Amino acid sequence: MKSTITAITVFCALSAIAGSASADDLVVQTRVTTAYYNDTSFDALSEYNAKSDFTLAAAWELQEMLRFGLQFQTAPRLTTSRFGGDSYHEWGRQKILATGEWGFYPATWLRPHVQLGAGYVHQFLSVESTGPRLKDHAHDIGGFAALGIEAGIPVRWGRIGLATSLGYELQTTARFDELRHDRKAFEDKYAPDDDPWDRAHADFGSLETNGVFWTVGLSVSFGL
Repeated sequence: MKSTITAITVFCALSAIAGSASADDLVVQTRVTTAYYNDTSFDALSEYNAKSDFTLAAAWELQEMLRFGLQFQTAPRLTTSRFGGDSYHEWGRQKILATGEWGFYPATWLRPHVQLGAGYVHQFLSVESTGPRLKDHAHDIGGFAALGIEAGIPVRWGRIGLATSLGYELQTTARFDELRHDRKAFEDKYAPDDDPWDRAHADFGSLETNGVFWTVGLSVSFGL
């Protein structure tokens, strides 16, 4: 639910920018992004190295060569169990990145391009075993570089087509070293008195999510 609200907020912000800026074309894209992580720290969350996310992006195209925009990336939380079901892990991530892109049109329907992006990354981790759930949030900086190609059909109001890209994404190391219980878990048990125990935060370690990614999706351009 929080991811849906965030996506709507980002889309509204992009629409507000569109109403106050001056450019040749507004480009809106929806993509599926699949990244491949080889670091062993990701093994605790998934038996597979691949992770797919949904991306919503909007950009302004200036003079058919430069594009500047924003993109929001999210996915359903990844849930895994370990030790025969005695431990459950839940992990989620959202990104809000500013992007810059350079491309050209060798044909009216084709646009190869180079894209760079950087911005804020939020991650959530929870661990549940015999006791109440432990959870923590990580706040990091991420970025990427990619080569892509876009093929579109001109229409009366702009262009519609498909876009794909291949690149590499980087992110600062996420530290989950302050996992704590939900306050409500102990309020329900000890209310109206306080929890009589002093509890230290759990350290789950660090997570590296650097790797190659591939995207494919729909691109729609509106001529202004």
